[in-house]
Amino acid sequence: SAYRDALVLAQGTSQSGALQALAALRSTQNEAQDAVVALASSDPAAAAAALKAQETPAWRQLRSALLEQLNATRDLAAQVHAATQATAQRTQVGAAVLALLAVAVAVALLLVMQRTVRRELGGDPADASRTLRRVAEGDLVAQHRQGAVAHGLMAELGRMQQGLRTLVQQVQHATREI
Repeated sequence: SAYRDALVLAQGTSQSGALQALAALRSTQNEAQDAVVALASSDPAAAAAALKAQETPAWRQLRSALLEQLNATRDLAAQVHAATQATAQRTQVGAAVLALLAVAVAVALLLVMQRTVRRELGGDPADASRTLRRVAEGDLVAQHRQGAVAHGLMAELGRMQQGLRTLVQQVQHATREI
């Protein structure tokens, strides 16, 4: 029955004792009902008196206990709801903190990666791209931006330009002598 299911679910909670008390009240009310039913067929006046004197007060006690139990259950549900909301809010704050931490780590890694790439290139990647394009077009005179580091791709590109200029000058000089 629903009562037994409620007892099983309430085991170990503050509601368990109150639910067990309902059984005694229901038993008292049941006995009063049985007495009224037994009297109803033989003595209707006695049945009415028993109804007023025994069954109705027993029912009122049972109803009062049920209403108290209902209110206690509502209060408990409200407390559980508030606790659940507090836990959910703490979880949301924790998730937000972790998300911000992840963003901060990502930004730090981006800055480290950017610094590493600039160091390996010896300057800005856009400058390296422009200088490589000019060399590919045959411009061996164009210098890359001043202030570049003396190592990395840009330094090697400068040395390559100088080597190619020297080679072209040697070829021009050899051509003139021939």
